[in-house]
Amino acid sequence: MIALVPLPRLMRRRRSVQSNFSIAPNHGKDQAKPGVPVRMAGHLRPMKDLLNHLVAHRSGALFLLAIAAFLEAYGDSCFQSALYRASGMSRALAFVGGAVSLAAYGLVVNAPRWQFGKLLGVYVVLFFLLAQIVARVKFGQAPTLPILIGGTLIVIGGVIISAGG
Repeated sequence: MIALVPLPRLMRRRRSVQSNFSIAPNHGKDQAKPGVPVRMAGHLRPMKDLLNHLVAHRSGALFLLAIAAFLEAYGDSCFQSALYRASGMSRALAFVGGAVSLAAYGLVVNAPRWQFGKLLGVYVVLFFLLAQIVARVKFGQAPTLPILIGGTLIVIGGVIISAGG
């Protein structure tokens, strides 16, 4: 009968536990020593600072909301193109373009420190308007009468939400 004996590890893997403020080596047990201080998301910090500076002013916040609405509408249009209007390499590029655009949208919306809920009315209006522009330019789709009537209601709702907040 052969006995199975665990072989010793030739190379020990060192694991790290990362928090917002430090990185401390973890050897399978808790250690009380403080870790090495690190900057949280150091490569994104200049972008966050810029975005926070922009949203501090009403015009900057409006500009970022317009950029975010465009990125979302354009990313959605890329996915629509990939699913229904492209094949082969152009389909793959449209999927990649949509993913990159929507990831950039997520960064633009979530990186600054703003109260996005209060700006939601303005954002919905900007998204509607920019989605109509993208649909016209990219797909040649003109808004129909129901879209224009619904869009008018969206704009009125955005004004009401913005005035109330």
